[in-house]
Amino acid sequence: FFFLMIRRPPRSTQSRSSAASDVYKRQVSTQSTWGEFFLRNLNRKGRMFRDERRDKEVAVEEVFKQASLGNLPATLAPVEHKQFNPYTFNAGSVVAIAGPKFCLVAGDTRLSEGYSILSRNTSKLVPLTADTYIATSGMYADFIGLQKVLKARITQYKFNIGREPTTESTAQLLSHTLYGKRFFPFYTFNLIAGLDENGDGAVYGYDAIGTINRLPYAVQGSGKSLILPILDNEIQGYNKVKHTPPQDLNQLQELIVDVFTSAAERDIYTG
Repeated sequence: FFFLMIRRPPRSTQSRSSAASDVYKRQVSTQSTWGEFFLRNLNRKGRMFRDERRDKEVAVEEVFKQASLGNLPATLAPVEHKQFNPYTFNAGSVVAIAGPKFCLVAGDTRLSEGYSILSRNTSKLVPLTADTYIATSGMYADFIGLQKVLKARITQYKFNIGREPTTESTAQLLSHTLYGKRFFPFYTFNLIAGLDENGDGAVYGYDAIGTINRLPYAVQGSGKSLILPILDNEIQGYNKVKHTPPQDLNQLQELIVDVFTSAAERDIYTG
């Protein structure tokens, strides 16, 4: 045998006499309980937020008060982040003087970084061709990289043309090479010194991105501000009524020795 019992569900009414009213009352009671709990919790969080905000305002006022008195806590002091710098300045000085049928180029041999001397026997002069030298001050690593690039291009030039480039061509090559790296430049300050096609001295000065000028004499490096005024006085004589510039090779050699000795008295990177 199989029995099936079907029971009628309670009616949704608020009548006090019905059985469904008890269910309705329990539902209303549960809803009111959760509502009160939510409101109490919301009020408590509101009070906590107001208290926390008030504490922060008091703390900020205290910080400003202490800062006005010069007592800023170390933890609130501005943080200085060390930025990456791919360059370093190894300094030093180079000089070049052009004359009739000769060209003098000289440089110190001290390699420095900050207040440390890394080497006392590092040349800043490199021959590029039989008649042309490059003299460089600045970052020594970039100088090594730059001279390798120049030598490779000069070798390619000799292979294609069948002869070495002239001093003027080498000067233009350096200018184009520096300008091609203008967005991440070689940190070098260069001079090209050599003999032109007539056999006379030729000196070319540059900035870091390849601006080129042919000059009777030029100086680059940390001692430039000390050496250049002496050369202006001895060679150009702008402020002299009667001036005879030194033309003898020995006199100019002695002048170069004197200007380096003078610069070394004041510039710690020249020596």
